[in-house]
Amino acid sequence: MSAPTETHYGVLGIGPRATLRSQVERAYRHAAGLYGEDSLATYSLLDMEERQQARERVEAAYGILRDRGAEARV
Repeated sequence: MSAPTETHYGVLGIGPRATLRSQVERAYRHAAGLYGEDSLATYSLLDMEERQQARERVEAAYGILRDRGAEARV
């Protein structure tokens, strides 16, 4: 059995119906803060490399969903 794949929406902690740019941006800011270098929320749970990988996933998900939202407005 293969591991479930994580969606861009899942990375940001929002549902796939979150279409408003403000919803995506709010979720991005929250996730970015959660995995930030100064975040106490994940300091003892993840090592520096794991936090960096999580930040990269958050950045990638936000970039794709932000661009998708821009396409929908055109």
